[in-house]
Amino acid sequence: MTTKHYYQKIHSIYTAELVAYFVVGLLCFLFAWLNGFDIILAACVTCPFIVLVLFSINRNFRLKSRMKKLPEAKVADEEGSPLTNSQYFLGFLPAPTLHMAIFSPEGNLVGSLKDKRENIWMWIIPASLLIFLPRRYILSDSNGHVLCEYRSHFGLNGDIEILTSEQEQLGRYKQSKQLGKKSTSNVANPYGIRQYGGEILHGSEFIVEQTYDKRKIVHYSCGWMPAYYSKHFLDPNTPLLTFTEGATEDEKRIGYCFCLDYLQQQNH
Repeated sequence: MTTKHYYQKIHSIYTAELVAYFVVGLLCFLFAWLNGFDIILAACVTCPFIVLVLFSINRNFRLKSRMKKLPEAKVADEEGSPLTNSQYFLGFLPAPTLHMAIFSPEGNLVGSLKDKRENIWMWIIPASLLIFLPRRYILSDSNGHVLCEYRSHFGLNGDIEILTSEQEQLGRYKQSKQLGKKSTSNVANPYGIRQYGGEILHGSEFIVEQTYDKRKIVHYSCGWMPAYYSKHFLDPNTPLLTFTEGATEDEKRIGYCFCLDYLQQQNH
């Protein structure tokens, strides 16, 4: 999948929302009218849905017109992986919990980070409750091969166990104290020794450093996308995830755990 296919999928979802708003609004109008409301009052009942339909039409039209400017990304000859390169762009798909699509700077899908559980009940349970339940997330490559698993325990700030595809523990993630307005967190190895620390600099940026030598391994930023990449990504606020040179695959797996915790409460 390329970014163009990604935005086409988003457009299809927006179109389905538009149809749903229209159908529900029409049913509300007919229900009110058939139950004795005059046509003006029946129309007033459906006003919220009319607003939603107009908003959806405008959103779909703007997205469709911008999609025409997207070039066809060159499809990679071999499978992509979110662990091989140093820079990735992140997209988000509608889902009950976090579903993050990971793209290369060339606009090709190289992997995803999403909840292992996919069933209809998760769409029914309010998101405010889902966030407190145990969750299992999977980091996979473009062909769906599992690269890492993250097991989140009960609670909003519960521990997250980081496991390789062979179910070997890499470490345990835990949010720690607040320092002023800055939130910090850390990852300890299986022996309980703290190895990596993360810090939210502000709402759209965080870094992850090695504890003992302060070597930065991950930098997440939003709103600073280089102009060169804008031809593949419509939103200038597309998040950019950068791994420093020398970061190992296991360190990248740990870096995605920080992304999981920091981004799981965002809209998806």
